[in-house]
Amino acid sequence: MTETPVAPVKPEPTRAYRWIVLVGMSVATYGSYYAFDYIGPLAPLLSRQLQFSDSQIGLLQAVYSLPNIVAMLVCGVVIDRIGTRKSMALFAALVFVGLAVTALSPKLAVMSAGRLLVGTGAEALALTSNVAIARWFWRGELSLAFGIRSSVCRLGSFTASSEEHTAELQ
Repeated sequence: MTETPVAPVKPEPTRAYRWIVLVGMSVATYGSYYAFDYIGPLAPLLSRQLQFSDSQIGLLQAVYSLPNIVAMLVCGVVIDRIGTRKSMALFAALVFVGLAVTALSPKLAVMSAGRLLVGTGAEALALTSNVAIARWFWRGELSLAFGIRSSVCRLGSFTASSEEHTAELQ
């Protein structure tokens, strides 16, 4: 009878390592929430310099959410297949590429394509961070870990919105 080789068991990450990774995930999701909300502060500039109408600016905001109607199902499968670490890197790269595409051209179609990529990557990144937190934190730490990540995310939204008011004062 032949014995099946047993895969080595990965050691659990240390408590300090888990909290450091949580900070990193929170910073990444901070950036993605900022990327979602930055259109608001840019609206007057887009209107003034590029002559975008309110509906074109609204399109740039809305196109962010469009892919996520179905993409979250696909992203869930991706996370399960390739793991949270690779998924997080992939989705963060998608946000970065989307931001770069958005900044490449003043054409609405190019900016919309970039925002579409940002939306796909940012929501998938948030989903991946939720999965990582659920897998790494337990009992008394789980709610606190989710709370920290959510607070940092909202800080990204607040930062983008507060820049709008700063720009109005100048």
